[in-house]
Amino acid sequence: MLDLNTQSLSYILVKSENINGLTSYLYSRAYYLLEIKSYFDSKFKDSIIAFTTLSPDEVRKDSLHLMDISNENSVIVKYKNDETICKIFNNGMESPLRLLMYNTDSVNETYIHEGISFSFIEQKRYVFPKRKEDFKSGMIIECFYNDDWRERKVYNPDLEFDKMYNLLMKYNKVRIPIP
Repeated sequence: MLDLNTQSLSYILVKSENINGLTSYLYSRAYYLLEIKSYFDSKFKDSIIAFTTLSPDEVRKDSLHLMDISNENSVIVKYKNDETICKIFNNGMESPLRLLMYNTDSVNETYIHEGISFSFIEQKRYVFPKRKEDFKSGMIIECFYNDDWRERKVYNPDLEFDKMYNLLMKYNKVRIPIP
């Protein structure tokens, strides 16, 4: 099985009812193709992982074009020399993902190749605050405590900043989730 997290790989994972159109386009762009199956909501669907050595800009352009061909609203992409895997939507937005091997949770879409299953789980994005004004009353933040990130609600930003957040910010132990 391939290590889909390795930095030296660049790939696009796309599912479609129109596999023939996808393979024709991808072969013309010098991709190496691996046909797999996706499983979600008790249905199997044909999918392709397309590996390449093209630049990240070219891979992104191809990803957007593949969504037009496949009539899908997103594809999964990993750029060469990048650690993160992301989902690109047809409007161009990207959302970070993490790879989960041997997934058995039916809530997630699962990809299957040679008896090995894997899924991609959406990750939250965070901002590390830099100043007192980043904290607002009523917002939810996360603080690092005992090797774990724990949610906390901000009630009085001025008082809490002086007592706690100022020190936590110095060591990147407080973060704000991006919706």
